[in-house]
Amino acid sequence: MKAVPNGPWAPVEFRPDSDSDAKRSATVKAWRLGLTTGVLLISLFLWPHPLARAAGRGEIWVDDNYCPTCANDGHTWGSNAFSSISRGIDAVAPGGIVHVLPGRYVDDVRIDRPCTLSADLLGAQLAPRLGDATLTVAANNVTVKGLEVTGGKQAAILIVGPAFQNDPIHDVAIRDNTVRGGYFGIAANIDAARNYGKLPAAGLQINDNTVMGCTRAVYVYNARAEIVGNAISDLGAEGIGIYSSQDSTSTIRDNRVNVDAVDACAVYILDNWATSVDGNILVGSTDILTPTTAFTLYGYQDLLLANNTVDGFYWGASACTGGSARIFGNTFRNAAAWALNLGAPVTTTLVTIEDNIISGSYWGLKLDDDAGWGLQAKVMDNTFSDNIIGVQLAASVQEGQAELHGNTFCGNLVAGLRNESEARIDASDNWWGASDGPRPYGSGDLVEDAGRVQVAPWARIAVSTRPVGDGRVVVTGALKGSRYDVPSRPLTFTVEGGVFVDPAGASHSLRAPARGETAFVVTVPALAGEAQVTVAGRRGEVMRVTVRDGCGPGVSVSVRN
Repeated sequence: MKAVPNGPWAPVEFRPDSDSDAKRSATVKAWRLGLTTGVLLISLFLWPHPLARAAGRGEIWVDDNYCPTCANDGHTWGSNAFSSISRGIDAVAPGGIVHVLPGRYVDDVRIDRPCTLSADLLGAQLAPRLGDATLTVAANNVTVKGLEVTGGKQAAILIVGPAFQNDPIHDVAIRDNTVRGGYFGIAANIDAARNYGKLPAAGLQINDNTVMGCTRAVYVYNARAEIVGNAISDLGAEGIGIYSSQDSTSTIRDNRVNVDAVDACAVYILDNWATSVDGNILVGSTDILTPTTAFTLYGYQDLLLANNTVDGFYWGASACTGGSARIFGNTFRNAAAWALNLGAPVTTTLVTIEDNIISGSYWGLKLDDDAGWGLQAKVMDNTFSDNIIGVQLAASVQEGQAELHGNTFCGNLVAGLRNESEARIDASDNWWGASDGPRPYGSGDLVEDAGRVQVAPWARIAVSTRPVGDGRVVVTGALKGSRYDVPSRPLTFTVEGGVFVDPAGASHSLRAPARGETAFVVTVPALAGEAQVTVAGRRGEVMRVTVRDGCGPGVSVSVRN
């Protein structure tokens, strides 16, 4: 071998001077070729081929125990088997599914294509590495389900769409996940820098998740969303919030929200149209040192609050601006201040408050027009019982702004109705707990300022009888007004000198006479405003039937067979 004389650091050119040199040169070349081939094979073994990754796979499996030399449940490492969720998403074809097996994954996940990310078994735990959001949905037509996600500094799950502020978000489903921590638990149409989405989002489903330990558990901005069946607890400020969704109709249904933090709110509605809040169970602290609110309302139009159960809280529903709403079929219990507070600090308030049960609060319902924007309130077919004050009308309420009909006032400690206004108020055809009307003239709940409140005519217990043969008599009871009846209120029947019979075989809560008593007692739910029983006695003898509603004296009739 000879060196080229170009200095001490010049490259060396090998020239075979003999057969032995040629053999050595061939051996070196073969060794180099083998080394190169081995490196290539190892590289292909460890990492997926670029062409394979570009094409993507319809199904990917992720397990934190998968590795290059593992069995990987029969899947191929680097092709459809990975130990990282992010690498699994990189490899899945659009529209495909990434299966995440139980394990702990520390990863800032960004979903950048339409796909399903699914943990089919419990125990797939995702925690942030460095990112503000643990899991970012940066695509449309995405489903995320079954994961246990620990929140980053800003959010656990953040929905921003494929090009935030340029392409609208649509068809994203977040289901059956467990979310812990983060300022936002699940947030849509807002990015990690708190920029708010200008384009309306549509087709969002946030369903059946468990969200806990977040400042704001579920936050939706400028979107049509379905928020259903979630369990929310240990929140810092807000359970479910829907903001600035004027052109979208959203649904908040069948969620359970527990609130026990100072100034926290279960459901927050701001600047929304036609949102439906239906069938939720909200439980809140009544401690005056921990004031909580079930519903906070700002700028609402065509809002429906229906069939919710609200237990506790300092405030039940509090309207901070005017709007239009139907509040129907809810149960409010034990609010420390008011169960419903509706007025018009800003804009006109148009509300129908119908068929609610409101009990155990300081104020059941407060109405005002303090800012003079206008109030129209119809209060019908509600039950106000065992409150300090059933309904309070502020001094700002004008004539014709509020009417109350078909309501039941029963056992309210200070007053069934307190009117602070100089206006004449129509409160006729209500049941005040006694057939002789409200106090101060009757024996029912007190109406304060009765001179300006029209309470007559009021509802009374009406009883009718109808013989049907064989010594049996059908007795019907109802709370009847002149124009409005009081619907669906259970009535209690007492019979002396006879017994109850039930030809239809229906089951009622029957109490037989105790020792020393002579009367049978049965409580019957009202159907179509009427409650009905059948009594039987000996032929020719007189039975005495008394009908009560559980509040105040009843009405008795004598029935002869």
